[in-house]
Amino acid sequence: MTQELGRYLLLTRLAAGGMAEIFLAERDDELGSGRPLVVKRILPHLADSPDLLAMFHNEARVAARIDHPNVCRIAELGEERGQHFIVMEYLEGVTFSRVRADLARGPGDLRLVASLIAQACEGLHHAHELCGDDGRPLGLVHRDVSPQNLMVTTDGVVKVLDFGIAKVQDAAVRTQSGMLKGKFQYMSPEQIAGGAVDRRADLFALGAVLHELVTGRPLFERPSVLDVTRAIAEQPIPRLREARPEVSIALDELVARTLERRPDRRPPTARALAAELAGVVEPFGGLMSTVEVSLAVSRLCGEAIEERRALVEEALRAAEEDRDLAVPEMPTERVSGAALPTAIDPRPYGSRRRSRVLVPLAIGGGLLAIAAVLLARGAGGGHTAGATDAAVVAASRPTDAAAPDPVDAAVAPQPSREPPRPPREAAPARRRPGSFSIDSEPYATIYVDGKRMGDTPLYKIELPAGRHAVRAVCSCGKSRQFAIRIQEGKSSRAKRLVW
Repeated sequence: MTQELGRYLLLTRLAAGGMAEIFLAERDDELGSGRPLVVKRILPHLADSPDLLAMFHNEARVAARIDHPNVCRIAELGEERGQHFIVMEYLEGVTFSRVRADLARGPGDLRLVASLIAQACEGLHHAHELCGDDGRPLGLVHRDVSPQNLMVTTDGVVKVLDFGIAKVQDAAVRTQSGMLKGKFQYMSPEQIAGGAVDRRADLFALGAVLHELVTGRPLFERPSVLDVTRAIAEQPIPRLREARPEVSIALDELVARTLERRPDRRPPTARALAAELAGVVEPFGGLMSTVEVSLAVSRLCGEAIEERRALVEEALRAAEEDRDLAVPEMPTERVSGAALPTAIDPRPYGSRRRSRVLVPLAIGGGLLAIAAVLLARGAGGGHTAGATDAAVVAASRPTDAAAPDPVDAAVAPQPSREPPRPPREAAPARRRPGSFSIDSEPYATIYVDGKRMGDTPLYKIELPAGRHAVRAVCSCGKSRQFAIRIQEGKSSRAKRLVW
């Protein structure tokens, strides 16, 4: 059963942390598009804490200022009957934790890893450069960069997630003295020491994530929090080439500099780190395009992505069935595939119950929705401050159906004497196309059902649902034929050809 939160329907709970619960949701009004969203709702037993509420609201206000392709977008901050929530875009993809778990260590993985980190650098650099209304830099620091807070979508775009403990220079909400916030395994030495932090603290964390993706093991994983802090602050930091001797000296030295304990010895900005990464992998083909990243991630994590996609589709389908059962008598029209009620709510708009929107934001036509750091399965997590789930209080409301206006009998139309015409048969519903992605090494020309589609890489070619014959003609002169099955409205798992 769905739950109602203001103008949003909470379809299913995806995850819960020490501070909030994450729900898959959709908008429940005339502006709802049927696309999924993510709602982050503060846990009920924390809603009375002024400090935690201030932190929660700070997250939304800070993130709402950031408009960059590599940062998850906040749509709204609201409050409904004492329940505080943030609405975010839903992103289909996997976190870096999942990528690390599925990554096959070999020569080909370094381009992908460098490309993922470089995109994350761009998102963080934009946040670090953010200015206030007066034009002065805000001095924003994420402070919780980790594999769980970095995600790559099925489109090959990296997103930085969760600015819940971001620090703004001279902000009204300050960290309490002696309180550490963030995942301990990815904290910089200056964070561990409780000292001043700037953007270079985020670079240290990115260095730890980069080290982890290359080696397959968390750099500072230890049995206890005390051991973690000692490893970060005091003990020798292992070099990349100790675990992967084949890694280039240039990459080894760059990661070592990023993990320097003194901030002034690290790269000065996230963009500078991205530029150095691009130089390191240039001899091996350079940074990947988003299409290449998409194909690589689909190969690595396709099964996990399909599982999550199926869960989301099931939740949306169940919600639609719930609505159909709740108002079976209300007629609907089909407009561009969306069911719209023909009856209009007769109450004045101001009298309808609405959630109090604290930070309204325009939601673009392409808004999807995220917090998917919490969607990935089977990935290692760091030590975190806080912890426990809370029960979700189900709520539902009756749906008002507008009664038809009475018709004046004096002007009511008389029944026709012509025999009734047989009802017209409804046109068969159009089937949505699916899509197919393919890459080849070396490149190949792809034909589907005899039609030339182009040269690889080809990304999300739309095809009718059903079985199709594919022929690939490699630039090396060889050719290959195989069949694919396209499911309605779904993207098939990407295929890579090696000749």
